[in-house]
Amino acid sequence: MTEILMKSKKCKACKTTIKYTGRGRYPKFCSAACRQRAYWKRAQNLPAMPLRLLQKDIDHMTAKTRLVRALERLGYTVTLTRVGNPQPLKQPALHVVKTDASKEQ
Repeated sequence: MTEILMKSKKCKACKTTIKYTGRGRYPKFCSAACRQRAYWKRAQNLPAMPLRLLQKDIDHMTAKTRLVRALERLGYTVTLTRVGNPQPLKQPALHVVKTDASKEQ
C-alpha cells in the first residue's frame, strides 16, 4: 500500500501551517475566514491599482525613450513599429439610409 506524504504549507492570510492530506489542490488558506480576510484586503487596494498600472506604463515608456535616445546618439536610426497586427483595423462601411424627408425630394 502506498503511503500518502503529508506536505505542509503556510496560510496566505495568517501564516499558520496547513497540512495537506493528498486530496485535491493544495489549500492556500487554513479556513474560510482567512480566505475572506484576504479578499477584503485585496478589495481595499483596488482603487490604487489603476495608478500603479499607469506608473508602470510611464516607467516603461521612459525606459524606451532613454534607449532610443542612446541608440540615436550612437548613430543608429531608430524606428518604432507596432508588433502583432501591423495593418490598421478596418473601419466599418458607411451606408446612406434614406429617410422620409429625403424620399420626398
